[in-house]
Amino acid sequence: MSVAVDGTAGSRFGKPELVFDGPYQADTTGHPSYDVSPDGERFLMVRLDGTAPTELNVILNVESELAQEVVPTNPSPAPGPRSRQGSTLGR
Repeated sequence: MSVAVDGTAGSRFGKPELVFDGPYQADTTGHPSYDVSPDGERFLMVRLDGTAPTELNVILNVESELAQEVVPTNPSPAPGPRSRQGSTLGR
């Protein structure tokens, strides 16, 4: 539900309006089961579709796994001696 609040004329509240409709995942541990974007414009929620998940994949050491999998597509050349051609330093 959403309610407009007018703070300039005391505590006046608008009519409640439905924001989301449908079955969404609820959390039974007391933690929020949603998140709000930093700009406050979007919500992230898990909508239930009536089926329970049958598999959960957990990846341990994901950083080392990714480092082994990632191959640069355009590797940079090895650094060599710096050229001073065209430099005005020391002249």
